[in-house]
Amino acid sequence: SMGWNLGNTLEATWVPRNSFSTTTQTAVDSVKAAGFNTVRLPVAWFYHSDTITSIIDAAWLAHVKKVVDYRIKDSMYVIINAHWDLGWLENRVNAANKNIVNTRQQKYWTQIANHFKDYD
Repeated sequence: SMGWNLGNTLEATWVPRNSFSTTTQTAVDSVKAAGFNTVRLPVAWFYHSDTITSIIDAAWLAHVKKVVDYRIKDSMYVIINAHWDLGWLENRVNAANKNIVNTRQQKYWTQIANHFKDYD
C-alpha cells in the first residue's frame, strides 16, 4: 500500500475561485496503475467559504466530491485535509483567536462530514 499526494490543486489559492483544478479520471487512473492505493487531498476551505458564516461554497464542495469520486471509482482510499488556505489558521493560532478558530474549524468539518457522510 502506497500513498500519493495531490498537491497544488485543491489547496491552490493562487487560482481564481471559479477556476477549479483540472484533475481528471485519466490522471487518477494512472496514479492507481502506478501502484498507489491512497491519495491525500489537501484542500483550501477558507478560500472557498464565506469569511463571516464559514459556509463552504456549494460548487466547491461539489468539485471536491467529484475529485474524491474519481478515487473511489478506482477503489482508492482518500484522506481529505485542510491545507494552507491563505494562512488563516497558521497565522491565528493563539489564545486570543482560540474561539474564532475552533468555531470556524467546527463549522468546516461539520459541513465536510455531512457532505461525505455516505462514504466509508
